[in-house]
Amino acid sequence: YATRTTPPQHEHTDFVDSSEGMVHDRIWTFGAGAVPATATGPGPHRVVYTTPGLKTVKLRVHGPDSLVLQQYIEVKRKPDANLMLNGPNPVCEGSPVALIGSDTGNRKPTQWSWLKNQLPMNGITDSILRYGFPRLADSGVYAVVMRVDGCGDTSQSINLRVWPKPRAGFTVDRVSACLNGNRFRFTDTSKIVRGSIPNLRWYFGDSSTAVIVAPTHSYRWHGN
Repeated sequence: YATRTTPPQHEHTDFVDSSEGMVHDRIWTFGAGAVPATATGPGPHRVVYTTPGLKTVKLRVHGPDSLVLQQYIEVKRKPDANLMLNGPNPVCEGSPVALIGSDTGNRKPTQWSWLKNQLPMNGITDSILRYGFPRLADSGVYAVVMRVDGCGDTSQSINLRVWPKPRAGFTVDRVSACLNGNRFRFTDTSKIVRGSIPNLRWYFGDSSTAVIVAPTHSYRWHGN
């Protein structure tokens, strides 16, 4: 008998002889795609099938009489889970991003589940994991688990990194001045919850720009 009569492809099943009476020899033939293809003795014999489909397993026993026993088992094709990211990585906090699971064999999975940092994500059973407004806590290593006809597979992992969004701000030493000899000093007060802001650019409203932290600027024309 076989311990699993519908094993998934690339997973093992064990065969054991349950014949009764005086048996001298046993010769097993496990069918197409079996590794190993044949065996002798009562078993158990652990067999892995590299191809899906219906398999014909034969056991020839020799004793006072010879007898060939035949059994069929069905090897189910194992799904091939794939995971892709729809969006940038790293992604800025608040920018939409989605993780999409699929079967490279174009089969229709009957069940989906998700892992984050190798732990189950409860309550998520769709093939798409959407973050409309990702937060810093959403950073992590993700994988999707899919099942088809009782056979499962886990995708490769994607390390999603969510970067904190800076909060821009500045101060100016005055809000008005005479056109003749005007000079304004600006100071950057932008903040970020983690890390640092590597670069910035000022726009003064007259097509002039600057890239230093505390620039000064003089205007050639009056107005707001």
